[in-house]
Amino acid sequence: MSWGYRFCVPANARAEGSEDASAYDGRVVTAGRQLPYLERISGRARWGTTRYGITMANGSKSRLFWNAKREALRTNEQWSRLSRMRVLLPVDAYVESSPTRRWMAGGRAWVPGLLDPSRSGGIVTITEAAAQGGVPILLTQDAAIAWLDANQWEMEALLDGGRVVFEQADIFLSARLDAESKASPPSLEKRRAA
Repeated sequence: MSWGYRFCVPANARAEGSEDASAYDGRVVTAGRQLPYLERISGRARWGTTRYGITMANGSKSRLFWNAKREALRTNEQWSRLSRMRVLLPVDAYVESSPTRRWMAGGRAWVPGLLDPSRSGGIVTITEAAAQGGVPILLTQDAAIAWLDANQWEMEALLDGGRVVFEQADIFLSARLDAESKASPPSLEKRRAA
């Protein structure tokens, strides 16, 4: 199953490339599309953009992979090799790319991912085990930074740290109500108070 992510780029994200990343704020990105990510190279934060998904050989054909299951981080050669190339995606909602199109939303969370910088590369997001629904892992900012800075052998254990929980939501209804409240004139009580 693939996921679509709605990006929530922090306004105070003043790292190299933040101007490009901020253009994605509020946008939903699905597999095969460009998305922003945060990485740390030699202790310095940097924003970049790349494709959501990695093209890999699958028998005689090539296929786009967009998730790395948590249980495969140690057993899959590709994911193990990329575990040194960790990135984070700032999101506040995600949607299943399935017939149900179930939206989950909450406060800002950071989705851990692996970056393949090669020509056919991109990013895969790390998801829970299939037995737990294969949903994206959502970390708090502190837990995400600890995961990003960890060595290769500690990084999987840090995926259990500071989690963010999203709940099922109708983000289209929420967005419409927000727009209506901004467009409506102030109430009589508010006018009297002013």
